[in-house]
Amino acid sequence: MRYRRPLTVLLIEVDFEHFSPGQNVKWGMAYTIYKQLGPLFMRQLRKVDLAARMGGEQFALLLPETGLAGAQIAGERIRKAVETHEFIGEDVSSRVRVAINVGMATFPDHGTGSDELMATAQKALLLARRDGGNLALVYPERLHDPEVVFRTLAPPNAAAGSPSPARAEPD
Repeated sequence: MRYRRPLTVLLIEVDFEHFSPGQNVKWGMAYTIYKQLGPLFMRQLRKVDLAARMGGEQFALLLPETGLAGAQIAGERIRKAVETHEFIGEDVSSRVRVAINVGMATFPDHGTGSDELMATAQKALLLARRDGGNLALVYPERLHDPEVVFRTLAPPNAAAGSPSPARAEPD
């Protein structure tokens, strides 16, 4: 918000409906697959992007300086990388394929605070799941007009020329 730059949040969940047929991947080897997803995500990201496991089968990626168009490109690139990757299964010789759902939201279009942005990305993730899975979707509605959001913020250099208010020293 301070620098008036976009930020994209991608929420990713492993789509258990699209695993290799006939294999109990969810219970038999899910943790092994989660460990393999991290490096796969990182190969698709820039050095400034962040990736984290949120818990269970859900991950979050933060992409600074990425707006709506970039979100769609990044989300689809990550989805395809997972879809085409052969994961190590129960042992080194077995391979399985998995799929993910990706829900995306951008600041300030879909949220002006972290809670709103995460909630909007979660809604997009639910839409991807509802629409059949193995999808990367940006939340379809803009909740905020970026021009209005940025106009309501103080100018980025407003405090540079004015004296700062006196601060109370701690006791």
